[in-house]
Amino acid sequence: MQRFNKNTNDKNTSDSNKGSDGRVVPFAKPQSELLSRKAAAEYLQIKEQTLAVWTCTQRYELPIVKIGRLVRYKKSDLDKFIERRTKGLVSSE
Repeated sequence: MQRFNKNTNDKNTSDSNKGSDGRVVPFAKPQSELLSRKAAAEYLQIKEQTLAVWTCTQRYELPIVKIGRLVRYKKSDLDKFIERRTKGLVSSE
């Protein structure tokens, strides 16, 4: 069985997160925030069950991210969904 050393100075760390000078560079944050179904429903001001039905029936083109059995929604996808569903002229004044 292979053991992993918790020492941060371990030479077995991956080179994929090292800069050109050999220093460890933190991974970049994801482009968009992932929201749970509950948080996404609150953001859209609808019931959580409504969002679940829309996903199941594919009523609207609203992408999901599956992580195991969990469903997540990208905040940027929710914003795009709102834009597509917006009707009429929006004044900037």
